Amino acid sequence: MKRFLLTLTATLAMVGCAHWLCADEVKQELVVSGGKYRARVIERNCGAMTHFVTVVELMKRSLLLSRREEVFHAVNSHELTLGWQRQNLLRIECRDCSKAEIRDKLPSAFGIEIEYTLPNDRDP
Repeated sequence: MKRFLLTLTATLAMVGCAHWLCADEVKQELVVSGGKYRARVIERNCGAMTHFVTVVELMKRSLLLSRREEVFHAVNSHELTLGWQRQNLLRIECRDCSKAEIRDKLPSAFGIEIEYTLPNDRDP
C-alpha cells in the first residue's frame, strides 16, 4: 500500500508540474514605456506527444517582485504581433489563428486592457 501511495503521489506531482518540464522559446518581447509592464510571445514545446502552444504572457514589475500571467493560449505555432496602444492597453494580433485553436483569451490582467485582432474578427 505504501508503494502505491508513493507512486500515486509522484505521478500527481509530475502531472501537476508538467508545465515546468516544457521548453519555452521567446518569439517577441515588448516593454511599455517606463518598463513597468512587459508582454511576451512564447512558443511552448512540451515534447513529441503534444502540440506546440503559442502563449502571450503579461508581466508586471515592481520593486520587490515581478508577477506574470498568461493571457492568451492557442494550440500550434502562430505568428502573433503585440503592440502597446497606450500604457494600459495591449493589442494582440494573430493572422492565422482559428477559433478552434484558441484556448484562453483574457480581457485584462494587472489593470491592463487587452484587445484582440483575430481572422474571424475581420470583415470578409
